[in-house]
Amino acid sequence: MLDTLTPHRHRLRRWLAAALAAACVTGGLTAFSTVSANAAEADEVTATQVDDPNLQYYGRWAADGDWRTMGWAGSYVESGFTGSSIGVHLRGTIDMYYSIDGAPEQWLRAVSGDVSIATGLSGGDHTVRIGFREKAGSYNGDPAFGGFIVASGSATTEIERPEGFIEFIGDSITVGQPNGDRPFTAYPWLVAEELGAGHAQVAQGGACLVSQDCYGMMDWFRRSSTWVDSDDWDFSTYQATAVVINLGTNDIGHGVSTEQFYENYIVMLERVREAYPDAQIFAMGVFRNRYVAETQSAVQVRNDAGDANVHFVDTAGWVDPATDTHDNVHPTDAGHEKIAGLLTPVLQEYL
Repeated sequence: MLDTLTPHRHRLRRWLAAALAAACVTGGLTAFSTVSANAAEADEVTATQVDDPNLQYYGRWAADGDWRTMGWAGSYVESGFTGSSIGVHLRGTIDMYYSIDGAPEQWLRAVSGDVSIATGLSGGDHTVRIGFREKAGSYNGDPAFGGFIVASGSATTEIERPEGFIEFIGDSITVGQPNGDRPFTAYPWLVAEELGAGHAQVAQGGACLVSQDCYGMMDWFRRSSTWVDSDDWDFSTYQATAVVINLGTNDIGHGVSTEQFYENYIVMLERVREAYPDAQIFAMGVFRNRYVAETQSAVQVRNDAGDANVHFVDTAGWVDPATDTHDNVHPTDAGHEKIAGLLTPVLQEYL
């Protein structure tokens, strides 16, 4: 299928010169700022297109002409590639994280345009993963991906996609806010990585279950992002093997009664089942002990209706607000590690 693509080429003397010079200085992996494609005059590199079949997208990415836009936290793109360098084509300014050959994620802050990620790599095959800080609140970065950039004579290559995919639905706790290295220090990321599964965090700070003057995820999880106004997500894009729901922390602040919560949680579970017919669904009791009985009862309703693959996760005692959170609500990085350590075996039993 690769020969059906029409890769566009940029002449990027400055990009390559800066990359090679830095590689000589460091002797290895190097991160770079952006350069202008218009400034280059020699040495060809190849930019892949966003529909390159060797690119693997995880989470919700919306088509936007020559771009793919990340709609929710924790989505990412992976590919294999050959050659000693790799870059990425971005549209507007964004905080981007990356990993080369499975190394720990690193940040490139406030970058745009054609960005060099790494140079001086050994010959042979490599892998790359990139993702963005979520567009939310006062942060208006442009999470638009335009393809990877490889050296002349190199190419993207096929990368294996895990059989499992876990979608986490929630609020700021699921995003990993306010921790600076989210999403990759948040419990959803840690759990899925430990289980060897693909993953995404369909989550928004301040979100609720119920749409009552709030981002009600019973409705919003059917959308590609928080800035669209219709249920536009096509669930055939990927099928989750597991869905983990952590909702109920914020509804109380919007006057949602226990009966409302219970009734709407049943609807939420029905909608998730409709979207992902074969998924294991896990409904977590929230760490602040709100609506826990209602959550468990909603799960029981689905079980009684014949859906044995819906499970209640009792999180009582998992989080000590005094030692595991910043503010009695949001877990620290260490708190997320603790949660991940407790949640992973729960999911592992069924996956």
